[in-house]
Amino acid sequence: MDDIHAEDEDNEYPPEIETAQAVLLAQLMVMHKILFPERSDQDFQEVFLSPFMKIERSANELQSVMTAAENFKNNPDGKPITVIWQEIVIRLTALKTASGFFVKSLQARTDDRHEHAWKNLARAEFYLGYLTARISIATTSQHASKGAEARHAENRAMKEQVMQWLDDHRDKFPSMDATAAAISKDVVPVQFRTARAWASEWKKLRSAGTL
Repeated sequence: MDDIHAEDEDNEYPPEIETAQAVLLAQLMVMHKILFPERSDQDFQEVFLSPFMKIERSANELQSVMTAAENFKNNPDGKPITVIWQEIVIRLTALKTASGFFVKSLQARTDDRHEHAWKNLARAEFYLGYLTARISIATTSQHASKGAEARHAENRAMKEQVMQWLDDHRDKFPSMDATAAAISKDVVPVQFRTARAWASEWKKLRSAGTL
């Protein structure tokens, strides 16, 4: 009886594995909430965990699905998919793959599979990190794009202000260089070179009768 009890204790997970699995599960659920804010934790269980608990998938099968998603370029009818749609497919598959490896880690029950549990946990963490990086890069790109748009809008506004100022004050300065110096010092916060280019453009437009 004692021998059986001792064997059961040997077959238990080391506590550090259980802790790591609990942390990863929480991270997967957070990522699910990021991708599907309107869905519940129960949905995550049913869609991303339960299928792998019912049918065990090999590591090669999980990795091949991820590879197929990354190479998914066209619809069945041969028409290319949009970049946005491709990104959606990759994100969903990455979460699915990470969840699959997480379940495989849970399924490693015996002492001689502890290494297997750690290995699959590491694979799950890899694909979750891959997904996190894709989202971070996309978010950074969006912020950069918005920042560039804001800078361009500000630049256009300052240029328009300079053009109006030149209409009223250009004749007060002996040269274009002196005009540009006044613009960069007193009108808008731009470098002399930029102010000089705008002044030259104003002169050309004025000569052509555009202004």
